[in-house]
Amino acid sequence: MLRLAGGLADRGLKIRLLLVQARGEYLNDVPESVEVQSLNARSVTGALLPLSRLIRAQRPRSILAALTHVNIVVILAARLARFRGPVVVSERNNISSKARSAKGLRDKLSYRLVRHVYPLSSRVVGVSRGVSEDLVGFAGLSGELVTYVYNPVFDEALIDLASRPPAHRWLQESDCPVIVALGRLNPQKDFGTLIKAFSLVRKQIAARLIIFGEGQEREQLSELAESTGFGADIDFPGFTDQPITEMAAADLLVLSSRWEGFPNVLVEALAAGVPVVATNCPNGPDEILDGGKFGELVPVGDAVALANSMLAALRRPRNTAWLRERAAIFSVTSAARQYAEHLLLTD
Repeated sequence: MLRLAGGLADRGLKIRLLLVQARGEYLNDVPESVEVQSLNARSVTGALLPLSRLIRAQRPRSILAALTHVNIVVILAARLARFRGPVVVSERNNISSKARSAKGLRDKLSYRLVRHVYPLSSRVVGVSRGVSEDLVGFAGLSGELVTYVYNPVFDEALIDLASRPPAHRWLQESDCPVIVALGRLNPQKDFGTLIKAFSLVRKQIAARLIIFGEGQEREQLSELAESTGFGADIDFPGFTDQPITEMAAADLLVLSSRWEGFPNVLVEALAAGVPVVATNCPNGPDEILDGGKFGELVPVGDAVALANSMLAALRRPRNTAWLRERAAIFSVTSAARQYAEHLLLTD
């Protein structure tokens, strides 16, 4: 969303980023051209009335929101404010998978409200074709209301970050291949299968695995790593605010997810010229990798297939220019242009 905000601002548009609270790991990364305004609310739901009052007072030309529960609140706030401009909402993930795994009351309620509230928006934009098709089926939405725009990932700033030295000491060394994965340590990312696959790889060649991220499964995954007998070659360094810099120094990027929407990390790896292996999960990897042309695709949850593809990718010569050419398709410029059209901001 920060890349998109910057891309829209680069088109000469005045962009205001509204936050429930002005905090978070990426707050310092907001482009200088984008104004930040905090609603100072305790929660997304608690932001409903403050947001409605702000919309009524500031009268923006268009509104764009992202994330299911946020989308619902924004649509309702715009209705309360009697806002007549475009309200576009973005769905970031495979919603049917998210709904099935929902445990909290807020999430369960949000997914039930989608079919009733989303039709009140001007446009619903999925981050991949698969996400949009899944959304239409899940919520019974009109195909005319729903479209898709690939995430804005590639730009020159990304290439600059990829050229910087990594912070992790394993990535500064070159005595054996280093495999990298990134994401929240939660069931969706299925790092358990990745650890099992890595142990199979490690039985055949010397290698190391770094999993960047934090989450509820840290202890469980650490115990699994130790149980493989290769715990010394598996590291959980926590969150990194410069993922592209770390993965650019790796020999392979692996995505082991059970489901996704549009995994930016795959495009970032391609932009850095790093080979990738991904599960053929719903949704995104198949579209990004063009059916496996630009990276190995394996079945979800299959540690043996994942290990075999990891070994094959490590043995294959790297073609940086070819991978980067594919990444350039998913550019900030292209996404900003398409969103500007949906927001009726092209005049």
